[in-house]
Amino acid sequence: MAQKEKSKHVLVMVPDTSVHETPGCRDEAEIRGSMGASHGPVLKQNVDSETLALNIEQSVGEVGEMLSRIDPKIGETWEIKSVSVGLSINTDGSVGIAAAGLENSLKLKLIPRKKKEDLGF
Repeated sequence: MAQKEKSKHVLVMVPDTSVHETPGCRDEAEIRGSMGASHGPVLKQNVDSETLALNIEQSVGEVGEMLSRIDPKIGETWEIKSVSVGLSINTDGSVGIAAAGLENSLKLKLIPRKKKEDLGF
């Protein structure tokens, strides 16, 4: 009888916003997990690696399509040099652009298209 192939998983840890910190809590070390005290409580979940890979591929494709619609030339002065995108992975394996508070992690690095002398600096 062939041995059943073991499924592969990735451990995903996310901040647990449902647990409020209570100083001196009996299970504080367990709640905080391996992320350390400075990061607050976390949720841990094993996510199927194939599902995670497909969701990352889909998210990257959607970001790529959005970026392909943007002209890298910004007016006559600037040009996009690079784009940095942070992806957020949830414990259910869903993937999207990472957000912290009201900030999303989509960063554009611009470079001048003209010589510095022509720009006045």
